[in-house]
Amino acid sequence: MSTSEDPDPSAPTLPFDAATLKVGAGAPTGGALAMAQQRSTRAPTAASESKGRKGERYRVERVLGAGGMGEVLLCRDTWLGRDVAKKFMHAFAGGDEARIRFLREARVQGQLEHPSVVPVYDIEWAEDGEPSFTMKRIQGKTLREVIESLAEGAPEALALHGRRRLLAALVSASQAVAFAHARGIVHRDIKPDNVMLGDFGEVYVLDWGIARTTAALDEPDDAAATAALAATQAGTLVGTPGYMAPEQALGEIDAISPRSDVYSLGCVLFEVLSFTPYHQEKNVAQLVADAVTKAPIAPSQVSPHLDIPPELDAIAMKALARDPADRYASARELALALERYLDGERNAELRRDLAQGHLTEAHEAFELAIRGGEGAETERARGMRELGRALALDPTNEAALQLITRVVMGPSEELPPDAERALRRVEHEDRRELAKQSVVSYLLWIPLVPLVFWMGIKDSGLAWAMGGSVTAVMLYALWMSATRNVGREFMRVAIVLNFVLIGVQSAVAGPLFIVPGAAALTASAFFISLRANRETQLLLAACAAGAIFLPLAAEWAGWLPPSYAFENGTIVLQPRLTYFPRTATWVFLTMIAAVQLAISLHVVSRAVRALKVAERTNFAQAYRLGQLLPPAKAS
Repeated sequence: MSTSEDPDPSAPTLPFDAATLKVGAGAPTGGALAMAQQRSTRAPTAASESKGRKGERYRVERVLGAGGMGEVLLCRDTWLGRDVAKKFMHAFAGGDEARIRFLREARVQGQLEHPSVVPVYDIEWAEDGEPSFTMKRIQGKTLREVIESLAEGAPEALALHGRRRLLAALVSASQAVAFAHARGIVHRDIKPDNVMLGDFGEVYVLDWGIARTTAALDEPDDAAATAALAATQAGTLVGTPGYMAPEQALGEIDAISPRSDVYSLGCVLFEVLSFTPYHQEKNVAQLVADAVTKAPIAPSQVSPHLDIPPELDAIAMKALARDPADRYASARELALALERYLDGERNAELRRDLAQGHLTEAHEAFELAIRGGEGAETERARGMRELGRALALDPTNEAALQLITRVVMGPSEELPPDAERALRRVEHEDRRELAKQSVVSYLLWIPLVPLVFWMGIKDSGLAWAMGGSVTAVMLYALWMSATRNVGREFMRVAIVLNFVLIGVQSAVAGPLFIVPGAAALTASAFFISLRANRETQLLLAACAAGAIFLPLAAEWAGWLPPSYAFENGTIVLQPRLTYFPRTATWVFLTMIAAVQLAISLHVVSRAVRALKVAERTNFAQAYRLGQLLPPAKAS
């Protein structure tokens, strides 16, 4: 029986038919087996008062609780000036055997000198010969009350009794049970009602009334009588259905061992984690049958909404194994397993706290970076370092994941100086590659030179101008590639030289045929390869237009001979550089079309390949960063 405000009566011994899994005739019902604790403020009975006055040391104050075997009174120890709990046995509770069991409970509890076992101060006999014993008065709540409050979502319970505190309490209870096992005592009735959480962090294992001893107790007088009770009759159900180990539920007395208490502790652990009893049947026979047949299940299966860690699932399932050999070998092993989890949890909590500190620093650094100024980039770098540390300490920190996604994936027109310099290096390499490609492109025109001579040269001055401009463009491109002088000023010179060449072509072949395509192709190549800014785009547009329309304006002004004639609805090309013999001209125009097509396809395909690589790289980076975030919660 509990010494708290809400004591639990000693569990009775029930006859049990192991073959039929039925409770024997005349046995108390399941309600009697797990009698609810009842608060009471009624006045002590006359018998209690007479017992309390014996020796006049203990003054009875009130009844703390009562059960079928006796009652617990709150008494004042007038000698030492303290409150104590005094447990009396009802005179009608039974004969000598009940009295021996009552005394045995006092002696078992009194000899277990452990911080989590309520100390017994002394044993007395009343004038009518009925025994009583005095013990420390404890105050608090049973684990049953706490679990029920947590299941109901009581704010006070949630604030005071988190999972970690309850697990730490269960570690203390398991250590107390392990201490009892070391003294040869098996509790046999461990349940949430028999674990008391004190107001100041104390943890007590209560009600040792049906404990089984495997070693002789220190018996000062009636050792023979007590020894007679040491062996319980086989087939007898002793304990509380719903918390008994399978071998205990079957009444296999010889099989009951410390591992039986481990099973009961596993039932308590299951309930602490899931807020749900492990065995939930409605009557005694069903509870017993469930204990014998049920395979272990994880608490998280019963209460998935409570986010129970898999480590705790594993500990509970091992403690609840049907075969004793598969359970923890001792209550101490169970306590150590829980302690290892709690140690890891404490480390995880420390890491979360440290991560939060780094995350706060990251937010402050990014805010300073957004304000700009000379130290903006330094603050941005500091923010990234702090953010990296936060994620290293707590990879699941959703706030840190969201922040890194915003920082990395957020659009930004301006690049940090280091990033800007890195991009410039990439651009310079691309420009150098463009210079190489332009040389290759102009080399493709070399096969046209023999065709020009085949057609016949009309104006040697234009021929020299054409050859000289092509040579100048090629040599300048080679010089840029070799010297890596591809800065803005050098590229502008390259742009001007290329469009001077196109202007010469316009003067040679006329501005409205072939030349516009060449101008558009050259401008597009520069646009793509240079990642042309607004200023360069305007320069390219001006050069392309000038290469076409300046020679055309010169014709209209009469400064150049006309390149086209219009006769009877037809247009006649009037060559300046060469004649237009039929066969040579067909071959020449065909070659020009082929070269322009090859160069166009080469420039565009190269640009598309680069765009696809950049696009896939960016998408892959965005996808991987997106995977850092937890799945979006449904609203």
